[in-house]
Amino acid sequence: MNELDHLYFEYQHTIRSYDIGMDKKATVPALIQIMHEAAMKHVLKLGLSAFELEKQHLAWVLIQQRFELISAPLLGETITIKTNPSGLERVITYRDFRLYNPSGELLAQASTSWLLMNTLTRKMARYPEDISNILLPTNGFEQLQRPERKLKTLETAEQSVSFPIRYYDLDFNGHLSNFYYMKWMLVSLGTSFLKEHQLIDFEIKIQGESIQGEVLEAEIQSISDTTFLHTLRKEDQIVAIGKTNWKK
Repeated sequence: MNELDHLYFEYQHTIRSYDIGMDKKATVPALIQIMHEAAMKHVLKLGLSAFELEKQHLAWVLIQQRFELISAPLLGETITIKTNPSGLERVITYRDFRLYNPSGELLAQASTSWLLMNTLTRKMARYPEDISNILLPTNGFEQLQRPERKLKTLETAEQSVSFPIRYYDLDFNGHLSNFYYMKWMLVSLGTSFLKEHQLIDFEIKIQGESIQGEVLEAEIQSISDTTFLHTLRKEDQIVAIGKTNWKK
């Protein structure tokens, strides 16, 4: 056994009724949740989960994600999720995900970027030495294409949908779960568009926190018939930006 094998994690998930959409295939938001569940299981195993970090007043915060979809699994299909940290770069740590069908064919993949946050000051925190020592060897691992550091911000909102933040939208840090940032960008495109198109890839950069009682405006600007810029805004503050590419 390789001494770094513990930094690779494999998890199987059977697509449930609550994972699928009208086409009986797993939705993009469901696949994102499944990936993040695999990451949670891995950090629990590594001793780097919220339970251990809260003793040091620390928490993981997702800041960017690049997601690529090749084919969505069907209801009842058991997929394999493989994930591993894939590098530590100053204050940013990376984690990659790959999803496979039972035949071993790649269904989707994602590269994510994370920070450590001090839960008392709500500011970025330094990595404790024990965490750095675990993550530094992953700089040598194979890496997926990482999210773009800079994403273009839309200039003119062509449509906007309001999303009030409620109690069950919050994560264990007490702010809006990153899952909803992604889901609300996608669903704001509307039912007609989503029924007729499949996502190719999706990039998001989260720039701020949101809490219960606030209302986010999901704004969209089209670059082409199948490419869109996205913004989540609360009043004058942009809390997330994104870009999606689709095919019919």
